[in-house]
Amino acid sequence: FFAEFAGTFLLILVIFGTMVHRHHQAGLIIGLLVGGFLITTSSTMFANPQVTIARIFTWAAAGIRPVDALGFIAAQLLATGAAIAIARLLWGADLNQA
Repeated sequence: FFAEFAGTFLLILVIFGTMVHRHHQAGLIIGLLVGGFLITTSSTMFANPQVTIARIFTWAAAGIRPVDALGFIAAQLLATGAAIAIARLLWGADLNQA
């Protein structure tokens, strides 16, 4: 679940960073980050409660047991809150303008 937390946290923080700095390669940056996480994290980085719930009903290798889904969703929500808090510390008012 730590991998899910870390992946979601970094994804949200990078999204905020590209918004604040209005980076013209935001799509490429986020795509490379997600692609890297998909192949390197133990959870394959669902990073989204909707995806996690959908994977409960998937019989593929990337499926998830319903009992594990609660932990994944909790990690995703906690990571989102932490990323928002850090983004506010880093960019403050600039975040509101993005």
